[in-house]
Amino acid sequence: MKTEKTQHNFSHVFNKEVAENMSESVQAVEDSKFFDPSVYTSDDWFNFEIESIYKRNWLALGRVGYLREPGDYFTVTINNDPLMVVLGEDHQIRVMTAVCQHRGMLLVEEDGHIERGLFRCPLHSWSYDLEGNLKHAPEMNKTNNFAINEICLPQLKVEIWNGWIFGHYDQNAAPLAPTLTQLDDVMKNYDVENMVSLPPVELGPYPWNWKLMLENFMEPYHNAYLHKGIHDFALGHGFVEHSPDENVIMHPTGFDREGGAFNPLHKSLLPEIPTLTQEEKSQVMFAMVPPMMPLGLVPDHMFHFLVLPNGPNEIKLRVGLCFPPPSLEVQNFEKIVEWIVDGIMMYNDQDVWADTATQIGLNSSFAPRGRFSWKETTISQLNKWLFKRYKEYGEAEGLI
Repeated sequence: MKTEKTQHNFSHVFNKEVAENMSESVQAVEDSKFFDPSVYTSDDWFNFEIESIYKRNWLALGRVGYLREPGDYFTVTINNDPLMVVLGEDHQIRVMTAVCQHRGMLLVEEDGHIERGLFRCPLHSWSYDLEGNLKHAPEMNKTNNFAINEICLPQLKVEIWNGWIFGHYDQNAAPLAPTLTQLDDVMKNYDVENMVSLPPVELGPYPWNWKLMLENFMEPYHNAYLHKGIHDFALGHGFVEHSPDENVIMHPTGFDREGGAFNPLHKSLLPEIPTLTQEEKSQVMFAMVPPMMPLGLVPDHMFHFLVLPNGPNEIKLRVGLCFPPPSLEVQNFEKIVEWIVDGIMMYNDQDVWADTATQIGLNSSFAPRGRFSWKETTISQLNKWLFKRYKEYGEAEGLI
């Protein structure tokens, strides 16, 4: 996105002393401890993360399948940036600001379809085409040195990967796909790119930090305790070797049966994907593309979350479901989807309670910097992913 560079002074937030302290959280899992609680609660630290994480990494925004014809768009807000994801007349997907470049009014606030191919600002009727170019600016003819053809909505770099739309603030960012080869290999038999994406469901706001959401989704330590009973069919666990240069963290979880699923029956409600191996039919692959997208691959579908922060102590979630095309022909498909959603919410309700209580605890003056269990290997991997990027930003800005 083309923006004027803003100078940030984070020397009091991240410096050599802080980096040395954080290094205790990126050792081998058996030697490490969690990040300091302030990393989950501090406004200053969250502002540091906006610059070091969100503006320097690929961000999952949604599925290609949400956009069916030119003029379709959906909205997503990344921290303080309201964005539009738009399908153009040339069938290219663009991610652009939803902020009019005259007075800052929002062009749109909800998903929709633009007739006649123009986003029209409600405040002064400035209008932009599907490529973001300013086409009309009423009563600007007396303004000196004003040229309509020089104004365009700032845009993110876009990459499409397995049916997902990713955006990056840096137009010169290195490609995403080479950093996701492990997950790409895992997804092949699921044919994720050609799955049908249902409209996402938005949940929240929830009162906890975005990293806490990723941690809870990925670590299997709590499954036998917080989710005792409803998760007992899926307690087999495994971890995948991870490098912080990669943009995926994975952890396969075995079922005690073939065709397990996260609903009250603990079994697939739709036909299993026929191209899966026996192992794939007997497990869920939990994966995470930080900082925004955890997902799960089960024998009959895929579910995914979009984690949208609003400061250090609040997030919203967008929950999406994707299915192989033949599944949509199954009798009572819509009702089965309701059951699947109810199943996800059965686990989510317990997580909501736990994450809310944990965030309260992390804000306490008695909050611990606890040690890891080996079952929290995925949190250790996330810490290493984050720390590498904190340091890279710190070095680039002369903080360390």
